[in-house]
Amino acid sequence: SDLVEWGRDRAPDVPLQVRLRDDFFEPLAIRSAADYEALTRLLPITGIAAHRTPDDPVYAFGYPQQSIIYTLLRSFAPDKPVFNSADRLFDGAEPSDRCAFAYAYTALWEAAMSGLNASALDWGDDAAGSPPEALLTRPDFLEGYATAALDVNRLAEAVTAFQQAPASVAILWSTSSAIYEGGTAHLTSLERAFEGCSGAGWKVRFITEAQCVTGDLARIRVLVIPDTLAVSDEAFEALDAYVQGGGLVIRSTTPMLRNAWGHPRRDTLGTTKFTVLVEDEDTPTQYLHALDAIVATGKLSPAPRPINRFGYPLEGVKALFVEAEGCSYLYIVNLR
Repeated sequence: SDLVEWGRDRAPDVPLQVRLRDDFFEPLAIRSAADYEALTRLLPITGIAAHRTPDDPVYAFGYPQQSIIYTLLRSFAPDKPVFNSADRLFDGAEPSDRCAFAYAYTALWEAAMSGLNASALDWGDDAAGSPPEALLTRPDFLEGYATAALDVNRLAEAVTAFQQAPASVAILWSTSSAIYEGGTAHLTSLERAFEGCSGAGWKVRFITEAQCVTGDLARIRVLVIPDTLAVSDEAFEALDAYVQGGGLVIRSTTPMLRNAWGHPRRDTLGTTKFTVLVEDEDTPTQYLHALDAIVATGKLSPAPRPINRFGYPLEGVKALFVEAEGCSYLYIVNLR
């Protein structure tokens, strides 16, 4: 906070940002990092240097990568714009000759729908300011990136409606669990939960331990609790009250047996008839189907989304539906 005040005193009319690294989901990284949630509240702009890779074993490009980062930052500070001032869309192998335009176009649209407000391509670290070779040799990539930027701005009203719409599904982000035992179990499970839930048709956000305590649980429809080993006592009480109050919950079977300091806790989080357990090794598909089980309770209306002839959602085809000021908007992207 002292550094922020120092900057404001010397440049009162210039918006401030700190460019964060995109290592939120890397084990052990959070132990040596600043309090990102607190930092985003101090500054008018949330800065990030985030990458996306063209290659992925399942999808047409790396997913969730940037999408989960932007969603997390907007969840920390919903009213703060997110600016990727070192957008590394070519992190890794180049896309195939046929797909460079589609790759760049889709990547930027997906970023905007996940909460990104501004993007500037990473121009490399060369002292002379030379761009990476891929940007010079792939004009179709640059064309896709520029075309997406034009279209996102042309359709700014619709994009804003998606970004400002309240989220129906919230995934628990636990700093306590991210620190405990290196955070491997919690962070891996978080990514799986996000990957599965983001394909179900509802808008997804993260909810932190602090936000649970201050009342954000009352503003969501479904709470998703991935593998969570530790949580603060205050957050545990808020989560337990939400569950016992009949809240819709999807959770792993891992009990929260540790507090924020890693000390044992005697209580365990209960379940109700509105709790869906994701057993064994949680996968994105299990979280996707768990949301369908929540719909079956009758307390959550199904979201518009593409389905197959058996009525199941098309895995890898992401849909998002919002209504704003009398208009209905449907976003669909085939991530496969």
